[in-house]
Amino acid sequence: MAADLHKLAAGREGYYTREIARNHEEYLSGHGESPGICHGGSAAALGLEGECSAEAFQRLFAWQDPRTGQQLGRAPRADAMPAWDLVFRPHKDVSVLYALGDQRTGAAVAEAHQAGVRAAVAYLDGQVGTRTGRHGAEHVWGTGLLAVGFTHRTSRAGDPLLHTHLIITNRTQGPDGQWRTLDSRDLLNHRASADAMYRAAYQHELTRTLGVRWQDPDRWGNRAITGMPEELRRGFSKRHEQIAAELGRQEASGKHRTAKLVQTVVHATRPPNPTRRPRRCMGAGSRRPARWATSLAGWSARSPR
Repeated sequence: MAADLHKLAAGREGYYTREIARNHEEYLSGHGESPGICHGGSAAALGLEGECSAEAFQRLFAWQDPRTGQQLGRAPRADAMPAWDLVFRPHKDVSVLYALGDQRTGAAVAEAHQAGVRAAVAYLDGQVGTRTGRHGAEHVWGTGLLAVGFTHRTSRAGDPLLHTHLIITNRTQGPDGQWRTLDSRDLLNHRASADAMYRAAYQHELTRTLGVRWQDPDRWGNRAITGMPEELRRGFSKRHEQIAAELGRQEASGKHRTAKLVQTVVHATRPPNPTRRPRRCMGAGSRRPARWATSLAGWSARSPR
């Protein structure tokens, strides 16, 4: 379905920076994820490109220029919403292909996913703006997103799930050069279209680089990979099965399936992230994802021969 969009409160930035691997070896062994990547027209206006350090991300979350510490417009109040989390994830088949394919295949899938994210950002850059005038009566176009993308490789249930958390700072540079909050309605109204741009881009890239063929789209526009074994797909969809089972129970009790009910069920069935030990057992900043090599061995053992 459409990419998830969540509001982030102050203090939530640590969730993303704790995941970052300290070096390449740590990333390959699964003890951490890749650093965040800067995205968007407003990021380019600040001269931000490529990797975003944990320190730079913390400054962005406080609406500051990561290079100088200068405030981007007014400082956020204690109750302000610093950012949104917009999550892009491909069809489950793509994550399975990424996890179980050889090195060349995995690299091609990862690049196709990133191409999709870039396409979605480019689309949103042209759709988001801010508001000016008395009580924000006038909508004006901004320079684009000031965002950082964090890419992760597994789900909370321990299955392969390639996905990117696009953390969109609640700031954009207006046409007058001033920094203001984004008009949240622009994100809400264009989220589904951005997700469609993401899907179209990664599907095109996988067809171009790996010759992947696609089945007809479902009602949300998702396309399964032609030839992917159904038992393999189901075996790596534990979270989907959990959510579907609970939705079935809710509907059997007389409730109607709505977007709000689905969201409630998703949160109610969400398990603690198995890749992290409880905070009380470890020092701040030391939690790490599960070992990728261990996960890969388990996934390979579950795949059909």
